[in-house]
Amino acid sequence: MKLDDSGAQISDTAFESLYIYSARGIVADAEGIYIIYSGDNIIKLGYDGSVLYEYSDYSTTLYSVKLVNGSLYASGYDYYGNACLFKISTTLTSPVINSYCTGVLTNLRIMDDGSAILCGYDTYDISSNTNMLLIRTDKDGNCDEKSVPAKNGTGSKLKVKYDRLK
Repeated sequence: MKLDDSGAQISDTAFESLYIYSARGIVADAEGIYIIYSGDNIIKLGYDGSVLYEYSDYSTTLYSVKLVNGSLYASGYDYYGNACLFKISTTLTSPVINSYCTGVLTNLRIMDDGSAILCGYDTYDISSNTNMLLIRTDKDGNCDEKSVPAKNGTGSKLKVKYDRLK
């Protein structure tokens, strides 16, 4: 649906032939809208409702998406249960996938310098005992992998050193 400045409807486009199940993330740029759906698909729709680009990778599951400086970033996990950060061009080609420790990344923030803060949980199966997973990468998606899970059942507070987020 397209609205004018006062909020009145100008036009409405129905996506009758497009079936999107379980949309997990949405971002937009000047050319269109990106939607993560069904866990392993990204589609870019033009503002006229046309499908501009599609990307599918059945060996991954995506949770969150951000559009930063002309690149699309998504967080999730791969077929083997490894937490992953995906960087994909705006034409949904040439994905770069960084895999980390076992886990699932459910959210991300891309910083001004290109580094990322990723969060999620450290097991593939959410129904089992899990710990929070927090990863900070450099601009190339690399991290030192020296993280250790928090101890379970101690009841103690976590001591966290952090950089202030803008």
